[in-house]
Order: sequence, then structure tokens, then C-alpha cells
Amino acid sequence: MCPPGYTGQFCRLDINECEEDMPCLNEATCLNTNGSFTCMCPLGYSGVLCDEDINDCTSSPCLNGGDCIDAGPVAYNCSCQEGWTGENCETCSIAFCSKCTEGRSPKCTECSSKDYELDKEGLCVCKEGFVQDEVTKDCREKEPSTGDDNQSSNLGVIIACIIGALLLLLLITLLVIGAFIATRKRAKAKLETDEISLKLVTSETRLP
Repeated sequence: MCPPGYTGQFCRLDINECEEDMPCLNEATCLNTNGSFTCMCPLGYSGVLCDEDINDCTSSPCLNGGDCIDAGPVAYNCSCQEGWTGENCETCSIAFCSKCTEGRSPKCTECSSKDYELDKEGLCVCKEGFVQDEVTKDCREKEPSTGDDNQSSNLGVIIACIIGALLLLLLITLLVIGAFIATRKRAKAKLETDEISLKLVTSETRLP
């Protein structure tokens, strides 16, 4: 009986395992050797038969506290901490920031435009005299107020004052009318009372 890898009457013939068995997995290249074979593994695999997936997280590719998740051969995903983004959590995600301190809780140290400045929280905000554009989100210079705007504002104030005065005049008129009506009612009631009293006195005088 011949030892593994050999055959023939005198066990002198080498068996080409690469042709007969094709033992290498995952599209690895098989090299026949005397009495054996060698598998040359593709990127992402290891082991004698190239059947073991290499853990791509072993090299700790995720930066700034990001969690690495192996996703198969030559693949991994990084779950980034808040404030970081990118394939390896290498990019600061603070808006309009071009440079951050490293670590789990980044603070911006340099804004991406001269129109921004850092606030106390390490965030980029528009400088004084600039406002953020609602569409592009970039900072732009404040538009100076025009005379038309001032005139419109003054006109609005005048109209509001006129309406207020008219409402006050209407209220005073209603109060005067109400007082007049109440006075008339009291005078009428007194007159009716006097007439009744006079009739009673007259009736008593005519009695024998």
C-alpha cells in the first residue's frame, strides 16, 4: 500500500491531487507537489483548503470608537459614533466642519469656509453679518434693508394706529348710545310712575 500522494506498482508515481480531487475551495489556485498539494488562497481566505474566511476586523479598521462588523471575504462595515461618518469613521460629520478632534465625541477645530466661525460648542455657525441660505445651506451676506422696506413698515404702523383709533371711537360711541338709552328708559319709567300717582290722588279726591 502506497503512502498518501503516491501510486503505482512501486509507489513512485505522484498523484496530482489538483486534477483528481480539486481540493482547494473558494476559487483558490491548486499547486501540485511531490506527494501533496498546496492551495494559494484568494484575498480574504485562509487555511489549508482556503475554506476559512479572514476576519477583516482583526486589523481594527474602524476609527474614532467605531464598531467593526465582519461582512464576509474582504468586507466589513463600521458602525460610527455620533459625529463621525465615512467608510472607516474617519470623516467628521459636524456640519460645515473640515477638521475635528479625534475620539468618540468630536469637536470641530476648523470650519470649511471663511464665512463660518466656531461657537462654544465646537460647531460651525455663520459669522456676524451672514445668514444661512435655506436652499444651499451656505452662508451669505445679509441683504441691507432698503427704503421701500422701511416705508412699508411705517405704512403698516400707521394703518394699525388708524384701525385702533377707529375701534376706540366705535367703542366710545356704543357706550354713549347705551347710556342715552338707559337714561331715556329711567325717565320714561319715572313719568309713568308719576302719572299713576296722580290718577290715584284724583280718584281719592272725587270720593264722597
